[in-house]
Amino acid sequence: MIIITDAKPDYLDAIYEVERSSFERPYPRGLLKFYLLLTPRTFLIAKDSRSGRIVGYAVGLLQWGLVGHVISIAVLEEYRRKGIGRALMKELETRLSGMGALYFVLETSLEWGTVVFYNKLGYRVARFLRSYYGREDHGVLMVKPAKYYSPAFE
Repeated sequence: MIIITDAKPDYLDAIYEVERSSFERPYPRGLLKFYLLLTPRTFLIAKDSRSGRIVGYAVGLLQWGLVGHVISIAVLEEYRRKGIGRALMKELETRLSGMGALYFVLETSLEWGTVVFYNKLGYRVARFLRSYYGREDHGVLMVKPAKYYSPAFE
């Protein structure tokens, strides 16, 4: 069973291992630590309850009080296609909505599987990002309206 819960500083090494195994150009450990300190409410981990192993993470932040920006999400390869990424995204979106997000944005590579994953979650391509990841390594900006109650309208 997989549990989605808050990340803690003690988990940073395991989170970094997920990051390194998931991306060709991983975020530095120090940047992940910075996000954990900056956004503790929206830095989540997926933990295998049987083994205690951290198998995925997601981090986002609220920008300008309106935009839920999905910074990163990663799941260990052997745990992919089991709904863990979807569960991480759902919980992250719920938390960001509760903080006032009216819509969500993310940047991702042009890998077909990645774009399809986000598309199934309701994200749509909004803009092509030329050389976003480096020279001739393009990405896309994807956007999704929030469907949850937002306290911004109170």
